[in-house]
Amino acid sequence: MKFKVTSLQIPLQLSVGVEHRINWLIDFLDSNVTTPEDVGLHFIVAPEYFLGRKPRNWEMLEEEGAIHSLYEWSEENARVILIPGSIAWMENDSVYNKSPVIYKGKIHGTITKRYPFGREKQLGVKPSTEVFVRTIKGVSFGGVICADLWYPKLIDRYEQSLDLILVPTQAVVPSQDLVEYGKFLWQSLTVTRAKENVAVVASADPPPGKIYPESEWSTSGASFIVDPSFRFRSKDEFSQGIKNCEKSGFCSLIVSLEKIKEYKKYRNEMFSNYSA
Repeated sequence: MKFKVTSLQIPLQLSVGVEHRINWLIDFLDSNVTTPEDVGLHFIVAPEYFLGRKPRNWEMLEEEGAIHSLYEWSEENARVILIPGSIAWMENDSVYNKSPVIYKGKIHGTITKRYPFGREKQLGVKPSTEVFVRTIKGVSFGGVICADLWYPKLIDRYEQSLDLILVPTQAVVPSQDLVEYGKFLWQSLTVTRAKENVAVVASADPPPGKIYPESEWSTSGASFIVDPSFRFRSKDEFSQGIKNCEKSGFCSLIVSLEKIKEYKKYRNEMFSNYSA
């Protein structure tokens, strides 16, 4: 089976509400992103905090009707598994950084940030021990949010059982002249995690630009998709196995699940007699 992975490098639109962002997202997907007939599933991931930094209760959003159109879109696009970025998620009087996983018109769990980073700590975002793993149509997938990808043990615990790791991201750097540095770091990180875990890794980051008009901090446009089954023995294999989005928009990669399984088998046979 083949599956498609799409990383959205789209602006956060911090000045507008959740309903506007969701409607904008649906219009963007309908206008730009397609699901080929020959793929079994299509995974789409949006940047960290695309749904907002204002703490909200998900049930509240459902009652307000802000996300009904997202559920309807998901039902109409039944082969799409959508991770529409994360949101400051209120739960039991605490706030977490969570990303819903939406499939066939309903939530199938949430990816939760394990280690809040930087400004999140000041805003009271809590750490979490939740682990998200699902297998749908034979594809085993999970996710981490942004800086959690820096911690290899968070993914090592899956023991190479995952075929795909989805990463809503804000790859921020202290100033705009460090954007290329930020992209280089995240390309290195996604390639490393993909190779060591024998899983496709897809990060979705906003396009390069200031987070806030008054801030010097900038996002990097560090949206990458890495397929580890390409051995990178030539420039052609490298370009096929790694995708980076343009300054604004999206990038996609079609993955052979059989090739991922074959590469896992090869890696296990090659290194079965070694231990750390």
